[in-house]
Amino acid sequence: MNAESRELLHLLQTVRRHSKKDALALMRGLAPEGQRSLLIELRRIFLESRGQKSLPLAPVQPSVTVQAQEAPGKAKKVPYSLLLPPAMLESLKALSERDGAPVSHHIRLAIKAYLGKVR
Repeated sequence: MNAESRELLHLLQTVRRHSKKDALALMRGLAPEGQRSLLIELRRIFLESRGQKSLPLAPVQPSVTVQAQEAPGKAKKVPYSLLLPPAMLESLKALSERDGAPVSHHIRLAIKAYLGKVR
């Protein structure tokens, strides 16, 4: 686990009050870009809670570097479109804003739970 991953884990536990198990599950469900953006957001929240008003922005790494850092053997995600009722999408967006995970993460978790019950 690299330094940014350890920091993200710590901030998920400190700022969002996730258990270590839940924080690790959330991190596994995010692409490297999602982990990076969540880390930046949690840093901002953490610093604001300590009274600091601004956060210096770190340079964004090119996507080629990010792709090279992905774990070997990690399952590739493929795009799939679906239609949702507007109220359901708004609820997902609100949940996403509360916990910092993308909407797609919550959709994947719901599908995984559903498939686990069906089998």
